[in-house]
Amino acid sequence: FYVASIPTQRVDVHTRRLVEAGYKVGIVRQTENAALKAVSDNKNKGFNRELCEVYTKSTMLVEDVHVLEGSATIAAQSGAVYMLCVCEKEEADGGVQVGIVAVDSGSGD
Repeated sequence: FYVASIPTQRVDVHTRRLVEAGYKVGIVRQTENAALKAVSDNKNKGFNRELCEVYTKSTMLVEDVHVLEGSATIAAQSGAVYMLCVCEKEEADGGVQVGIVAVDSGSGD
């Protein structure tokens, strides 16, 4: 994995560039603050960080980019966002076969 530290204000620009270059981009965010850290059992360890968003050419949707006052920002996904594909095929005996695939575009699962 390649790692890049990008300022929050420019994450939209760099994410778009990396995705257009063919990279899979994961956004890792700090999930606890100093107040939570002070009362937790792991006071002497680093802050907890988690993978929050994953972007690829196939999962970066128009809805992920919002234009506000001339600058684009990527929307943080508060929950799962699924892409769904349904395929239906009629059989010779009159039956129907249905195939369904769902992908969580936030995690790639």
